[in-house]
Amino acid sequence: MKKFYYLFAGIAVILVTIIACEKSAISVDELQTIQQEELSVKGDKAQAKVDICHWTGKKWVSISVAEASLDAHWAHGDKYAFSPVGSYSFLYSGLYSHDYVIDFFDGVNFSGTGGYPSGGPYTYTEVFSGTVVDGILTGSTDYNESSYSLDITGTVDECGGNMSFDNGWEPYTPE
Repeated sequence: MKKFYYLFAGIAVILVTIIACEKSAISVDELQTIQQEELSVKGDKAQAKVDICHWTGKKWVSISVAEASLDAHWAHGDKYAFSPVGSYSFLYSGLYSHDYVIDFFDGVNFSGTGGYPSGGPYTYTEVFSGTVVDGILTGSTDYNESSYSLDITGTVDECGGNMSFDNGWEPYTPE
């Protein structure tokens, strides 16, 4: 009878191991990042967390990670949550088309360049900068060759890479 229990226990252990391995979809990089985060916690004091968008291989998901683990996340393509980084074209007041390339975002502040009219050659070059806090964008575009500037407000999707402006701005597809 003891042999039967040992056999049964052995089969149960093997089945649990097989099921656990099949359900495990976490990569080595992710395991190393988790280990680094666990190691960065000292005593009962956890380090500050940062919201980022993590690529699962199929879709973007929002996660909070320790600041100390950001380099590991950037190394495999993750990005800040609510990041406005990208290329956009917008129409202002239904008449004036503008291109923007936002190439810097540190989790709050962003900056980039642009031009009018959309598609170039640009009559005016622009510097576009501001902040994004919890998906709310506030900024301005300053025309380099004049004292004219426009204030811009809008929203940025958490992980979708979409940005929209208020105040008479609308997305534009150059012809």
